[in-house]
Amino acid sequence: MIERSQTRYRGIAYAYKFENTKEFREDRWVAARKRAPLEQQPPLPEGTVERMISDELAAKIAEVNEIMVQEASRNNKHEVTALL
Repeated sequence: MIERSQTRYRGIAYAYKFENTKEFREDRWVAARKRAPLEQQPPLPEGTVERMISDELAAKIAEVNEIMVQEASRNNKHEVTALL
């Protein structure tokens, strides 16, 4: 998910990210918005979204994010010592 969210920073954008449908819930039809499968999201032309960071920097950010998620105090079995 983090990797997909960084695509705009790298200048990559996709069309048709969501599908608008109607679902039958609790005895009535309700509008529902669901994320479309990745295969159904065509990439937009290059230059539609301006690139903010390089691919190398995006890879470094992904590495740091992965380490931070693993070391987060909410994932630590010893919460008290993680806070000290």
